[in-house]
Amino acid sequence: MIINFTSCISYDYDLPLLPHFINHYNKLDIDFFRIIVHSKNEINLQTLLKTFQPIKHKLDLIPWVGKFDWKQKINLLNNNTGGDYTLTADVDEFQIWDTSLRDSIKEKEIIWGQLYDRETTNGKLAKIKKGKLEQQFPITSFKSKWEYKDYKFKPCLYPSTYKLSDPHNLNEHHQGLDKSDTIIVNHYRWIEGRYEKSVERINNYNNIYSTWDLENVLKLLEPKDRPLI
Repeated sequence: MIINFTSCISYDYDLPLLPHFINHYNKLDIDFFRIIVHSKNEINLQTLLKTFQPIKHKLDLIPWVGKFDWKQKINLLNNNTGGDYTLTADVDEFQIWDTSLRDSIKEKEIIWGQLYDRETTNGKLAKIKKGKLEQQFPITSFKSKWEYKDYKFKPCLYPSTYKLSDPHNLNEHHQGLDKSDTIIVNHYRWIEGRYEKSVERINNYNNIYSTWDLENVLKLLEPKDRPLI
């Protein structure tokens, strides 16, 4: 059985999280890493490969340059699954597995995760440092005020024949989720630098789909609690 790990990272904003992300998922029984790397300008893949050197699995980096579009992101993730099963996570999502991936598949066809926000003790947005993330962000919360409650759930591991319909749902099996049987996903979205990423993406959504009101969205919460995407 081949398990493929796929993710989309931002070259412009996500690099401070990347070493922690690699270290975390490198420990799992994955056969192949397929990482989509997005930048609005350019990507130095040679420099990026140095960061990925610790990966002990097969690695494929897929560059994506241009404006961010979540529909294109979903298409790229779906087109870069491969293998028998797909494991997927964003760079700020650290899944907690009590059993091996292969043993988990024996129990359930699809494994869902529930996002738990991790914060600093004072609630402020902090820079990523060396050392364990759970110690830098020791508070567990539901700070992200999801517009749809089900959006705190995400498919983590599923057959590669299934495809994402959006970041939180599969085309198949998006109904009937057993919310009492999910893995924990530590969600490190409340960190310094991701606010700028959110503003850029909301602006892009406005230009492409005209569905977001940036000014009102950013006024929803106090500055330290600004909504993030």
